[in-house]
Amino acid sequence: MFLDNGITDAGRIKEALESGVTGDEYKAVSDLGVTDLKKYSKIKKSKSGLKASEIASRMAIAKNMPTELYDDKNAFVRYAKRYGIGQKDAENLFKDIDDFA
Repeated sequence: MFLDNGITDAGRIKEALESGVTGDEYKAVSDLGVTDLKKYSKIKKSKSGLKASEIASRMAIAKNMPTELYDDKNAFVRYAKRYGIGQKDAENLFKDIDDFA
């Protein structure tokens, strides 16, 4: 799967396999800038209802969001919507943002 996704770096493949990340998942999360595969794997286990791209986008939001959004739910929801997250999911993410940070 890794080679099919253009991933040829043996070190990255080894890290992904040790973290329980498939080639397709690795491609999806790396395209969104996620490099911490151990953290991704931990979140994947605790948030099993989310797809790889959904976890990665939530991790990107948590990593890049301005600090003033931690206390402003409405501004956070608007910010999260720019990443393609719907209203209800954004409100839930606001409550769980520390899980993805």
